[in-house]
Amino acid sequence: PHALAYVIYTSGSTGTPKGVAIEHGSLTNLLAWARATYSATELGGVLAATSVSFDLSLFELFAPLSAGGTVVLAEDALALPTLPARDHVRLVNTVPSVLAELLQQPAGLPPGVVTVNLAGEPLRRGLVAALEARGVARVLDLYGPSEATTYATGGPRTGAGPETIGRPLRATTLYVLDAQGALLPAGVTGELYVGGAGVARGYLHRPGLTADRFGPDPFSAVPGARLYRTGDRGRYLADGRVEFLGRADEQIKLRGYRIELGEVAAALARVPGVREAIALVIGEDASSEASSEVSREGSAGRRRLVGYVATGTEHTTDHTTEHTTEPLTAASVRRTLAAALPAYLVPAQVVLLDTLPRTPNGKVDKRALRTLREERTSHDERFVAPRTPLEATLAEIWQNVLGVERAGVHDSFVDLGGHSLLAVQVAAQLQARTGHVLDPSKLMVQTLGQLATAIQNRSVPVSP
Repeated sequence: PHALAYVIYTSGSTGTPKGVAIEHGSLTNLLAWARATYSATELGGVLAATSVSFDLSLFELFAPLSAGGTVVLAEDALALPTLPARDHVRLVNTVPSVLAELLQQPAGLPPGVVTVNLAGEPLRRGLVAALEARGVARVLDLYGPSEATTYATGGPRTGAGPETIGRPLRATTLYVLDAQGALLPAGVTGELYVGGAGVARGYLHRPGLTADRFGPDPFSAVPGARLYRTGDRGRYLADGRVEFLGRADEQIKLRGYRIELGEVAAALARVPGVREAIALVIGEDASSEASSEVSREGSAGRRRLVGYVATGTEHTTDHTTEHTTEPLTAASVRRTLAAALPAYLVPAQVVLLDTLPRTPNGKVDKRALRTLREERTSHDERFVAPRTPLEATLAEIWQNVLGVERAGVHDSFVDLGGHSLLAVQVAAQLQARTGHVLDPSKLMVQTLGQLATAIQNRSVPVSP
């Protein structure tokens, strides 16, 4: 059981490959879970389309073979519709983004597929509902780093149910801990730690890194038990299921608020018409949004929360598939979020894309997103240039403070990237140039034209 079964390399967030050493006991624990979880029918035809350099392949190859089932080989999952043996496939094991592409094909999923395993990325309700509509009987949401032997948690999902990664698997423990290593109660977000039979031996020839990520399990009575610090964040729900909330290094601090980028992305993805979404911090000092220490506000005014969303001609709700009759706009996305989230979690800018760019291994390419030209976020009304001297003065101040090329009568301060700290700067410049004393909060709810009219009508305080 303690002999080495395999070493699989993963780049992680640093880009430096590290070899994860998995022992035979950990792998056989995974297979014992699979035998107990899946029927002979499901394991009788498993699509094996994942590269052997990726740990999902361990399930695809060994789970069916250890149960007397059949492995159906494919170059990749997108080849399934044209695969000669496609009618033998009963279980598909892949990542949500690939499955979503598969469903775009008319015969993407053969009728014989009864179960779909999805892992590696957040799984949204819309995709689950689309699978249900195709007649898939079981959709399982699975989570686990390579250091936990492929999967650590899992459970069934429904299109109408909550977005969770299920419960810990057989002989596996999952803890949600605070920064001091203390257990957190249900509903409180913390870092996820995995313990139990699936924990890897460590990193090959990397003792320092192993010591940093693997440590003793203080909650276990088993001698020598260890924990793996995943670097992911989540929280237990009251029913014992776990909600995944993104990477711990994606928690940022912006204008004094701690923000979980994964939480914002999840909210964006729930907006009708949005197929996929990601949230990033863009602007000065944002190149390391992966660091929670990025909280300096000296050049603060330029940092903003941006949501990138991929849209489609149709979207899936919890129960039905609806065709959008009007194109989604950035402003409408922000309005929907504003009704569901605190103001500080609503992106200052929303960028609409057909699809999110991806790296060769299928992950969202954040670097490519950062190089996109920042489009204007308000498309609901035609641009109207300032019409009065006061509107022109306000537009010039907005352009200076927000760093935008133009500001029109129908533009919103918030939609152009404004926030409370920048509103104070605008108020100060306006008073210095015109003598008007402006309540900064007015900037957050009025367009440029409305604000100018209010000032002219003296519905906002002005100096004598």
